[in-house]
Amino acid sequence: MMSLQMTKKPENVVGAVVSDLDKNWVPGLASTESGDVASKVDDCKNALKNTRRYSSSYYSTNEIEIDDGFYRVIEESLIGGDDVTTELVYKMCVKHIDTITYLGVVTKPDDWAINRAAEYGAEKSFKMLVENGANVNAEDKRNYGITPLHWVARNSGTLRGEYNPKKEYLNIADILFANNANISAENDSGYTPLHSGAKTGAQDIVRSLIEKGANVNKISKHGYTPLHMTGEFNKVDVAKLLIQNGAELEIKNDDGLTPLAFSAVCATKDVLKVLIDSGANKNTQDNNGNTALHLIAKYRKGNRSYYADAVQFLVDNNIDKNIKNNDGKTACDLAKETEKTLLIPILGCEA
Repeated sequence: MMSLQMTKKPENVVGAVVSDLDKNWVPGLASTESGDVASKVDDCKNALKNTRRYSSSYYSTNEIEIDDGFYRVIEESLIGGDDVTTELVYKMCVKHIDTITYLGVVTKPDDWAINRAAEYGAEKSFKMLVENGANVNAEDKRNYGITPLHWVARNSGTLRGEYNPKKEYLNIADILFANNANISAENDSGYTPLHSGAKTGAQDIVRSLIEKGANVNKISKHGYTPLHMTGEFNKVDVAKLLIQNGAELEIKNDDGLTPLAFSAVCATKDVLKVLIDSGANKNTQDNNGNTALHLIAKYRKGNRSYYADAVQFLVDNNIDKNIKNNDGKTACDLAKETEKTLLIPILGCEA
């Protein structure tokens, strides 16, 4: 097996323009042996086929299993050639192996490889990149400035379905924590890894972040706290965890929505219950005077049963049905306007 080391700036890469490399070069992991890059492409393909199945779909993150392949390609330097970076390895061997027919790939900034390894849960690759000096706080400039810790918090959970994390993501999180990754890193919108984990219900990483001192009441640029995020996809267990660790119930975002009001917008009854049971103000009003009932009647499209379930729960918990918003309308008025026929009898008004 060939050794791995940091490389110098290349004199030449097959098919690439030297001036572009001069402008974009960032040192990275690479082969230490020279040779014809093109002659090694088949070796690269075979290595991937022999280790894991892969998908050429860039967006199907759950279908792409790159860990063994990516790791082996880098470690054994299968591509060879003139100081090829991990970006070139990735592009030729993982991302679009069936469609890349040329080698003129200019190197990318050093945020690329470590964020892709974190995104896909490529634990071995991630570990090796860190051991060779990769920046654990590298901002993924193609994805709104999120960091590897954002990626693992986001992808160890799920938007829908039961929480069932892949251990690779949890192990990568441990590597990040051990290497002093910034638990308070913000993306372009001011979201921290705790926001990301709260949204997808990543209980284990959320717990670890809290234990390491993450701010449970961190407010994003538009006023969202991690507790707000749990309401979008009904992440009950994380909502409870945040509240148990001091999450405030009445912080309003830029639209005047508390976590309870935001949960109403999303009609996520289970989080609504957690919030009300914890003492949240059920009659809170947003900047337009809308209560949780107004928000469900106004913003939810269609006429679905889970909207009715959320409204029924709020009514059963004595929310004031008669409050008028800034336009002088009750929730029942809005239900009629939006033809939410399932809500009208629950709100106690005639169609």
